[in-house]
Amino acid sequence: MAQETVERLLGRILTDAEFRQRLFSRAHEQLRQFDLLAHERDCLSRLDLEAVERLSARLDPRIVRG
Repeated sequence: MAQETVERLLGRILTDAEFRQRLFSRAHEQLRQFDLLAHERDCLSRLDLEAVERLSARLDPRIVRG
């Protein structure tokens, strides 16, 4: 179950700019609402925002929310 949640979150992080900004500004607070293991929360909270932004910018605009 938690792996599925991680995968959904990664997709949302890449495709939803507003969610991404909320997550990176208050990662631990935002991640508490999801069914994740402690190490998964830790890993997601340590994502490199600049790298995520670069990858998101390369996605087709039809699958990305502003």
